[in-house]
Amino acid sequence: RLIGLALHNYEATYKKLPTPYAANSNGEKVWSWRIAMLPFIEDGTTFQKADFKNMKPWDDPANTALQGPANPYFTSVRSDLPPGSNGANIFLISNPENKGGPNSAFVDGVYTKFSDCSDGISNTLVGVLLVKHNVPWASPETLSTEEAYRLIQNEDQTFIALFLDGAVKRLKTSIDEQTFKALVTRDGGEQMYPDMLEP
Repeated sequence: RLIGLALHNYEATYKKLPTPYAANSNGEKVWSWRIAMLPFIEDGTTFQKADFKNMKPWDDPANTALQGPANPYFTSVRSDLPPGSNGANIFLISNPENKGGPNSAFVDGVYTKFSDCSDGISNTLVGVLLVKHNVPWASPETLSTEEAYRLIQNEDQTFIALFLDGAVKRLKTSIDEQTFKALVTRDGGEQMYPDMLEP
């Protein structure tokens, strides 16, 4: 919920959502969307230490601040990550732009807006919390719809889904792939139905 609130505060400030990852002038992916969230989760100090001038990768010596422990907002209390780990369990779902549509809310290398979500922000699934999967929090690694669906199958019966309106819902891992894909699209005309939820 706090990440959902941070996304809303970011959009209210910049009139757009963050890109799934930052890239430098060479097109190299340098760090995660989570960096953009830092000022909105009370961690502006770490944000200011990122090498914005040279845009070097998160694991470059110039970005030691991005290699330290993950902010607790990015980790699940149910994961087995050790204290002080740099692992993150919360992922946004991002896909290459499909100009013919439909698209996910987050598109690789593109700033999107709430107004792009014709399905409605309450019907658009944008992220997942995966207790059994983690990556270094500053890494630019994202999950495609297909990767996210494959990984939720490893979770225990249910997984936590973040919707663009900031709602957090527990969904069944038995959700079929087409339904999951429909929820991820922002402009496909689909809606979420109660039987998708864990009672």
